Amino acid sequence: MRPILGRREDNARTSGDGRGRRIAATRPIRDTSADPQDAGRPAREGRVPSDHRPHRIPAVHVSAPVPSSARPSIAPLRLALLEDDDVLRDRVLLPGLARHGFDVVPMRTVAQLQAALAQASFDLIVLDIGLPDGDGFTLTRELQAGRPGMGIVILSGRDTSPDMVRGLSQGADAYLTKPVEIEMLAATLFSVARRLSRPPAAHEASAWQLQDDGWCLFSPQGKAVALTQSERRVLLCLWRTRGQLVARESLLATLGGELGLEVDPHRLDALLHRLRQKVQDRAGMALPLTAVRGAGYLFNPQGN
Repeated sequence: MRPILGRREDNARTSGDGRGRRIAATRPIRDTSADPQDAGRPAREGRVPSDHRPHRIPAVHVSAPVPSSARPSIAPLRLALLEDDDVLRDRVLLPGLARHGFDVVPMRTVAQLQAALAQASFDLIVLDIGLPDGDGFTLTRELQAGRPGMGIVILSGRDTSPDMVRGLSQGADAYLTKPVEIEMLAATLFSVARRLSRPPAAHEASAWQLQDDGWCLFSPQGKAVALTQSERRVLLCLWRTRGQLVARESLLATLGGELGLEVDPHRLDALLHRLRQKVQDRAGMALPLTAVRGAGYLFNPQGN
């Protein structure tokens, strides 16, 4: 009679002995404790010990990084993250942006940013508008003037059109509203970095530009002035014949639009006056528009 090793009742199979009784039939189970090389391995026969059962790993939703084709092929971009919400900054934005390859330096106040800028430079900055010791709009204007090579992205809970227009007009390269997906923020930052890395065309350094289908006027220094619908219509008319005289009647017809409405000449004068003041305030220089008494206006993008 052959000996039975390691009898396991829970794995037992039963069979008859021919006399009406049922006896347990067992399979030999290898004892791995005696063999050091087999320690930690599940038994080859019999039930797998509970220590070796595979563990179920909970699903973790990890946002996919921005495709490598969307990133500039340079060293990690150094990013200043100016946000006074500690939870949003440290638990959401900081790890999310770091996961996309940014070298992130978190900050809470304008004073901390100024101290950091005195010791190092940054490629990009993400900043909020409402800060404990400063105003994000003012800071954007100062950064754009003092560090034109640094990309500026505003991330704010203020989502009204006037706030967005103001932020972009002060010099921000992009304006995003909270809550924002990390992928969208990262893609925006990479896009800004690509634009800044391109060498400017020769004419861009000395001429005014009308871009974004006529909705935004850029000064020779790159400062943006967002336009209203009426301002856009008038400037587009002047832009198409830039360097040449445009009659007042043509500008009045442009303001009247497709319906051919009659426009009070004083309305044109008031519009151009407001436009000149807006450009002076936001671009820091005069609009190159010359009034020719009794005839019309001349727009010269190359300067006054």
